[in-house]
Amino acid sequence: HTKSSYEAPHEPRLFQCSNAYGYFDAHEIVNFAQDDLNTDDVFLLDTYTTLYVWIGCGANESERREAMALADKYLAVAKGDGREDGTPVVTVHCGHEPPMFTGNFLAWDSALFSQNEFLDPYEARLKKLKEEKEKNAPKDLPGTITNEQFREKETPPPAPVAAKAVPVLPTAAPIPAKAASIPAKAAPSPAKAAPIPAKAAAPAAAAKATGASGETFTYEELKAEVEGIDITAKEVSAYLSDAEFLTVMGHTRADFANLPKWKQQAKKKEVGLF
Repeated sequence: HTKSSYEAPHEPRLFQCSNAYGYFDAHEIVNFAQDDLNTDDVFLLDTYTTLYVWIGCGANESERREAMALADKYLAVAKGDGREDGTPVVTVHCGHEPPMFTGNFLAWDSALFSQNEFLDPYEARLKKLKEEKEKNAPKDLPGTITNEQFREKETPPPAPVAAKAVPVLPTAAPIPAKAASIPAKAAPSPAKAAPIPAKAAAPAAAAKATGASGETFTYEELKAEVEGIDITAKEVSAYLSDAEFLTVMGHTRADFANLPKWKQQAKKKEVGLF
């Protein structure tokens, strides 16, 4: 018998890369599907002949940079599986996946990611505040004539209308001077000193994270930005107590973890906690 040169096909492998917990981590997703691709993270798809780096539209710059470095380290370790040197690394962006990438997923839906996009209320609020700040910021240099000054010159204020004199007719005979005199009243007692208004209560100090294990905060505290916790970081919901997690998310932590990744992400964006 001669040894067959046929090489068995290699199953593709998917790895999720994220720094949601404050450090960069990658773990493999078994029996993966399209809805496992979280748009806020970066993924590595190893098809043996090509290594794809899929970048979600919400992935931060640190995740993108570290995922590319991890791809090089991954290929250096993967040489032991018999693959040749020079495996190409291909970057793929969310919503622009080529057929060579989507062919590794069962029943790929090209409209899935666009259907799940919606305006995050927290980001909309930040954008509005930024626009208002830029609008109110002084931008005119000294000596610049503004639009308001143009309008003032073009439209002078209306001239004041002179009041007409209206004669007043006496209705009764004048009172004699003596009868009109009224004895002076006693000098009024000095007015009492007005009470000193109480000082306004100082605003409540913002909550501060200590970094202790199992530390929790209320939903309102997290929305008001707890010192030491980045509200734009992912997994902020981990700081909620179990009872408040159920109230805010509508699921227990165990039931929430069993939901598809895109449903989890949509719910977090809905309540403003990433």
